Amino acid sequence: MFPRCYDMRMVLYGLPCVAKAEIVSRMDFVEHISESEWLGTHSDVDPSELAPEDLGDLRRRFIKEIKDHRENIAVDTCFSIPSEDGFRTVFTDDDAGCFDVFIYVDLAADLIRDSMERCDRTRASIEYIESWRDSEISELQSVCMALGKEFIIFDPKYDASLEFLRGLFDGSILTAPQVARIAADRILAATDSRVILISDGDKTLTDYDLTRSLDVPILIDLIDVFERDRYTTFQFWAVYRLYRNIPDLDQRKRRTAEAAVFNRALLDDLGQIDSYRVVVTGGNEDLWTYAAARTGVFGMVVGADTEAHRNMSQFGKALIVRYLHDAGRYVIALGDEVVDLRMLEEADRGYLIAHLKTNPSVQAAVSGGTNLKQPSSNEALFDGVQVVGSIHEDAAADMDALMG
Repeated sequence: MFPRCYDMRMVLYGLPCVAKAEIVSRMDFVEHISESEWLGTHSDVDPSELAPEDLGDLRRRFIKEIKDHRENIAVDTCFSIPSEDGFRTVFTDDDAGCFDVFIYVDLAADLIRDSMERCDRTRASIEYIESWRDSEISELQSVCMALGKEFIIFDPKYDASLEFLRGLFDGSILTAPQVARIAADRILAATDSRVILISDGDKTLTDYDLTRSLDVPILIDLIDVFERDRYTTFQFWAVYRLYRNIPDLDQRKRRTAEAAVFNRALLDDLGQIDSYRVVVTGGNEDLWTYAAARTGVFGMVVGADTEAHRNMSQFGKALIVRYLHDAGRYVIALGDEVVDLRMLEEADRGYLIAHLKTNPSVQAAVSGGTNLKQPSSNEALFDGVQVVGSIHEDAAADMDALMG
């Protein structure tokens, strides 16, 4: 259990009728409150009829009450509300500063539409729902990343989903900031090097997913779990909790690591950079520890533990870089997936790796312009991303300045 020096304030967002209140009501292990109910009992009129400034004043009173709360609490509320021109954000800086863990309850758009109809709300198109949901998720991600707080996309349809929420409160499941802090502290304790190189493992150092080649039963639809590039703590927990009861798991990891085929040209490139090199993987830490030992390049691996108490999410990867920066280290980062993008963007130098083909989601993300680069050794190249001869040559100027 991770020692916690504060009581956790968790907030659940999501579109209307996605069962936020129902989820919170089933969390019998924590005090909970519905903002809509609170507003209704503290206003003489229906809150939806209040002028924006009056609603804002009422919500500030609500947030102050939550901030003054000295025990664990879960709150269900809304990020934005429908308006004549689409939707209007009611989330404020007060909300951002109040909560520790931000949960977004997400369902398929057609299920949300059907639920809204059953709630006697105006029929909304799939396109409208998707636009509304994607806007809320994007804004919340940006806010949480800026503040270094946990953001989780939560799909309540999976078995034991309440087990996950309980684990966050009792500390048996760690949040991304906690995981990142542990990993950064381990790295800093292991080296005095001013330069830290961190690389994703699966499909970056190898051209295939080493973690998925463990020869274990597929007990969950991975495409469904990570649908729409949902790479938060909950998704990784939902996958790796199933590994706990697989027999002979350690032997399977060792066999898989022994058979791993690495991108030797990339390893040779990285080996020429005067740095401490770490694999930061969303996969299993033990598996990649066995595999990385064979490369002769990496000194440490951080990732998901076998018990799924500590999972490496998109935010976790990025926050490791931030914490290393806070300690005065220069960071070079490599990755191939959307889950790596925030890590690459946080780094001093970030490099995209592609093997047999480029990742369409990554290509879409960088199409509007990016400071990321890619080595010419990539078998496939991303459009609009600067190509450099090699990573060690591209980073040489910075290395000379740091070591001079």
